[in-house]
Amino acid sequence: MAAAGHHRLDRRLRNLTALAVLGLALTACGSPSTSSADPTDQNGFPIGLVSAAFISARADAHLTYPGATVLRTRATGESPQSCSLDGCSDHAADVETLIATQDSATTVRNWYQHALGDRGYVCHGGFEASFMYQLDAYHRGSREEFWVGYIDPQRYHLTYGVQLPVGRTILELDYLIDPSADAGKGRAGGPCYLDLPSTYP
Repeated sequence: MAAAGHHRLDRRLRNLTALAVLGLALTACGSPSTSSADPTDQNGFPIGLVSAAFISARADAHLTYPGATVLRTRATGESPQSCSLDGCSDHAADVETLIATQDSATTVRNWYQHALGDRGYVCHGGFEASFMYQLDAYHRGSREEFWVGYIDPQRYHLTYGVQLPVGRTILELDYLIDPSADAGKGRAGGPCYLDLPSTYP
């Protein structure tokens, strides 16, 4: 009996030692609850969902025309894919900014053309929303986009019920980081720099 008791005690000690060694190994390798940061692509963008905080911290998310009045800024994180009768799509992370300026639309367009070009963006055209005169869409790399939309205040009011300043150039700026699954897609836009209405401020 004494020998059997010693045998059980020795086995328990061996089991405890093995568990301790295993615990040290897990600590060294990192357990799931203490994993490192989410993986990123070659540009440093999250492969998983891009948060509103992440995109808001990007400098290009706040590339506003000099001297313009910022009417509104809204940041939206990437959301999972949703499906409808039209098919499935992912929702890109987006910082949307509405601005107003006394300068002409042509002057503003030229400024963004050069400012974005200096940052490595390329125009790929775009299709404007119903409340816009035109949209200049740019991209950089496979996931970044910057949209410059020239707003018709009357149509905007009919769409959203919001009264915008009159006699000023109103723009909607969108800086987007596309979902990793959509990298490089959706760039077949219309021609760049279509004429703006002559009556536009």
